[in-house]
Amino acid sequence: MLVIAAIVWYVLERTPVGRRVYATGGNIEAARLAGVRVNLVIVGALVACGAIAACAGMLVSANLGTGDPTIGPAYMLPAFSAAFLGSTQFRSGRFNVWGTIVAVYVLATGVKGLQLAGAPIWIPDLFNGAALLLAVGMAKYQRASHRAGALRRMFRLDRRGGGGIDSDGGGQVSQEQIGPTAGVR
Repeated sequence: MLVIAAIVWYVLERTPVGRRVYATGGNIEAARLAGVRVNLVIVGALVACGAIAACAGMLVSANLGTGDPTIGPAYMLPAFSAAFLGSTQFRSGRFNVWGTIVAVYVLATGVKGLQLAGAPIWIPDLFNGAALLLAVGMAKYQRASHRAGALRRMFRLDRRGGGGIDSDGGGQVSQEQIGPTAGVR
């Protein structure tokens, strides 16, 4: 699992293909206007996800010793919970490989702890669902606080009393607002 995670991380974070995937996922129209062939990126991402899912299916079938089509849906809630919880770990609001790996281990530890404590059979699903709700809530909160921070920085409304874009209301920015070294190279 860690080898596949390292490969996926490298491709997504360190190659032009990964930048194109993030651009397409962020805003498909902007990516298309920037020259990214979005249809090719979408098809490539689906093929890569299908190949990884096929490897996971082969590993589960090998572990069980049989093929059973009803096994897969039980893994959906923990997978969504781990992905969304992982998006709150290292890069707020952005899905990332290492955050998802940390979230998988956190969720697995929590579920195993509940099982060892003798909790009823439905409690692990409740735990994963609560983790999913918490992760989505945290992502929304981080996005809202990030947006508020960006607005604060943009208008310089911090406690230091910065000037802002147009603090005197006259439309001109004074030399005091710019600073003594403006224009000096």
